[in-house]
Amino acid sequence: MKPRPQAIKWLLRCQALVVVAVALLALPFGVDWAVSAFLGGMAYWLPNLAFAAVAFSRQGARAAGSILAAFTLGEVLKLIAVATSVAALLAYWPGAQPFGVLAGLFAAQAVIGFFPLVDGIRRRQAKFSRA
Repeated sequence: MKPRPQAIKWLLRCQALVVVAVALLALPFGVDWAVSAFLGGMAYWLPNLAFAAVAFSRQGARAAGSILAAFTLGEVLKLIAVATSVAALLAYWPGAQPFGVLAGLFAAQAVIGFFPLVDGIRRRQAKFSRA
């Protein structure tokens, strides 16, 4: 299955919008909550952006084993970057609200879980609008 660059870009845009939305929804709880939610989401989104840029930038035929190895290594490095970012955020920012950080992080992660459904609906609507 060939990766669709427009779908990957759309996923990253959706994640960024959800992170901003969660931060705005956390604003009534205080500025620290909103900033914590935003930074928690960014702690997931930025490594995801880097992974997508590296993983999907290479074109051409490669052996299936090397593709799997590259994706596995990329995913491991992404998870290490996320864990390190969240740990540093909670350890070094005195105003960090742990539940706010987790809300932003889980919101960014949830986009990936729902993305196949949303993207499928979006693609069907685009196909019918062209017909």
